[in-house]
Amino acid sequence: MTDRNRTDDRFDEALLASLSDSALPPEEAVRAANPSRRAARLVLIGLALCSVMWNIGWLPYLLPVVGHLCSLLGFRALSRENGWFRAAYGCAWVRAAYGWAWLILLNVPGGEEWADAYPWKAFVWLSAAALLFEVFSLGRGLSAVRHAAGLEAGVPASYGLLVWYAVIIAASVIFPDFTGGIPALIILLGSYLMILRALFRTVKEFEETEYAIRSAPVRVSDGPFAVLMLAVLLAGLVATGIAFARLPMDWLPDDGTRSADATSAASELEELGVPRAVLEDLTNEEILACRGASRAVVKVYENRSEDGGLLRFTNIGLRMSDEGEETTECYVILHFAWVETPRVCGTDCFHLWEYANGRVEVCSRGEVNGRLLCDRDGTRCTADYASLGRRMLFGGAMFPFFNTVSSEEGAEIVGEFSFDGRCGRMRGYVFYPLTVSEGWYVNEQYNYTHQASRLLYPRRTTAEMQRVSSAWMGDRTFWSSASALQFSP
Repeated sequence: MTDRNRTDDRFDEALLASLSDSALPPEEAVRAANPSRRAARLVLIGLALCSVMWNIGWLPYLLPVVGHLCSLLGFRALSRENGWFRAAYGCAWVRAAYGWAWLILLNVPGGEEWADAYPWKAFVWLSAAALLFEVFSLGRGLSAVRHAAGLEAGVPASYGLLVWYAVIIAASVIFPDFTGGIPALIILLGSYLMILRALFRTVKEFEETEYAIRSAPVRVSDGPFAVLMLAVLLAGLVATGIAFARLPMDWLPDDGTRSADATSAASELEELGVPRAVLEDLTNEEILACRGASRAVVKVYENRSEDGGLLRFTNIGLRMSDEGEETTECYVILHFAWVETPRVCGTDCFHLWEYANGRVEVCSRGEVNGRLLCDRDGTRCTADYASLGRRMLFGGAMFPFFNTVSSEEGAEIVGEFSFDGRCGRMRGYVFYPLTVSEGWYVNEQYNYTHQASRLLYPRRTTAEMQRVSSAWMGDRTFWSSASALQFSP
C-alpha cells in the first residue's frame, strides 16, 4: 500500500470519527421525510373534511375545499406507487370537479334548484360512484404497499369505510328527509372516527418499516398546484358573482306623456291629497281608472337601510263607491322611492301579505299590477318587475299564524326586481282594486326587503332568502322594512 493510500484511509477514518451521533438527523426526522407519511395522511384528512360537515358560518363550504385539495395532493404523490393509487387519483379529480362546480353553482340565484335537473343529477351520481371506487382503490393500494413492505396484506378498515359511505348514500336516496336525531349522529360519527383511527394505524405501521413509497415526479410543486386550483375556483365565483349580482331588467325610455283626460283626472286626484310625485309615476290607464274617487287616504313613512339609503313609502287608498252600499270599491296604490340612494344595488323584493285581516270574504283584491321607474343618464326609464305574482314565502307548520284561507294557502304576492349603479331616483309601485265588505276596514300590509351587502354566499335573491331563512327577521345581509295602509272606507 502506498503512502498516498494510507493517507486517504487515515483521512476517511478521521472524518467518520468526527461525526458523532448528535450530528446525524434523528430517526423521527428521517421517518418524516418519507413521502408516504405525508401523502397517505393527507388522503385520510381530505376524506374526513369532505365527509363531516359543521353547519357554522362558511365552514360547510370551506372544509370541502380544503378536503378536496388534501385528497388531490395526497394521491398525486402516491400515484406512481401502484395502479390502485392512480385509479384513486382519477376519482379524486372527478369529486373535486363536482365540488368546484357545486360551489360555483351556489353563487347563482336559484342554483340549488338546478340540482333537480337531469344533467346535474347524473353528475351527482358520478361523484358518488367515484367516491366509492376511490375508497375501494385506497384500500387496495394500501394493501399492496403493506405487502411490499413485508407486512400482512389487507386493510379491513378500508372496507369498513366503504360500507360506511355506501350506507350514507343509500340512506340519502331511500330516506331523503330522514335525520335520525342525535342518536343517529352519534352512531355515524363514532363509527367514522373509529374507522379513521384504524386507517391511521395502518399507515403508521408501514411508515415504521424501511420501505419507501416511490414519489411521483411533478412539474408543479404542491404549493403552486394548490394556488392554481384555488384560483380556478375563485375565478368561477367572481364570474358568477358579476354575472348574477342582479336580476335581469328591461329598462325602456318613457317620456311620461299625459293625455288630456289623464291630466284632468290627475288634477282631481291631486285636489284629494294624492302627491304629485306619485301621480307622475302612474300610467294614463291607472289614473283614468281612479277618476271619480270621492276620498283619498295617504300614509307616508320613511326608513333608513343598513347601507345608508333612505326609503320613503307612500300608501294611498282611494274610495270609489258612494256611501250606503253593501260593499265599497277602492283602489290601492303602494308606492316606494329611494330618497337617498343606497350603497348596494343587488336584488330587492316587494312582499304584499295575502290578507292581513285573515278573511277573504271581507276584502277581495283584484289583479295586482305595477312597474319600476328610475332616471338613467338623465332619461326617465321604466321596467316591469322581474317577477310579480303569488309565491309561497311563509305559512305551514313553521309559521301557522301567516296561513291564509285563500285558494292558494300561504301564497303571498311577491315582486322581485333590481336597480343598478346607473339608476337614479329609484322608485316603483303596485296598483290594484279592492272590494271591502260593509263595516270592515282596509288593512293592507307589505314588506320591502333590500340586499344591503355585496358579501353574500350562497347567493340568493331577497325572495329566496326570505323563504329559506326569514331574512326580514334580522339577517344583516338583507334589510327589511314593513309598511301598511289601514283605513275605514
